[in-house]
Amino acid sequence: MDYFTHKKILISVVIILIILNLGTLLTIWLLWKPGPVHLLHEPPPPPLPPPVSVQAVMSTELNLSPEQSLHFRKASERFMHRSESILRVYHRDKRRMLEELAMDHPNSVLLGHLTAELGKQQTELERVMVDYFLEIRHVCTPKQQAKFKGIIDLVLQRMSLAGKETEVQVPPPPPPPPE
Repeated sequence: MDYFTHKKILISVVIILIILNLGTLLTIWLLWKPGPVHLLHEPPPPPLPPPVSVQAVMSTELNLSPEQSLHFRKASERFMHRSESILRVYHRDKRRMLEELAMDHPNSVLLGHLTAELGKQQTELERVMVDYFLEIRHVCTPKQQAKFKGIIDLVLQRMSLAGKETEVQVPPPPPPPPE
C-alpha cells in the first residue's frame, strides 16, 4: 500500500467519523426534552390566591349592614375560639388513640374511652357550629334569611354530592332459602 492510498483511507475514515458525530449530536438535539434540572432555571409559578373566607363570602352574599357585620365578626371570633379549643383536645385524643393502636398490645378499654371522648367532642363541635349559624340567622332580616337558607342549601347539596362519591354500595341480602 502506498503512502497516498493510505492517506485517502485515513481521510475517508475521519470524514465518516465527523459525519457520525454530527448526526449523533443532531439526533440528541432534536429528541432532547428539558428535564427537572432545567426547571430550576425557569421562574417559579405565581403564588396561589389566599383561601376564600367563609365570613367574607357570607358577608358579601347577605349584604350585611355595618352593625350586622360587627355582630357577625364578633360571632365568628367566638365560634373560632370555641371550635379551636375543642379541636385542640380532639386532635390530642385522636393522637393518643392512634398511638395506643400502634402498640403491640393496645388497651381496648382505653381505646373505647378515647373513642367515646372523640364522639363527645365531635358532638360539641357540631353544637357550636349550629349555635353560630343560629346566631348569624338571628341578626338577619327576612330577605337575608332567605339568602342564608340558599347558602345552607348549597352547602347541603355539595355535601350530598361528596357523600355519593364515598358512599359504600352494600349488596342486597341473599334471598331466603327455599323450603
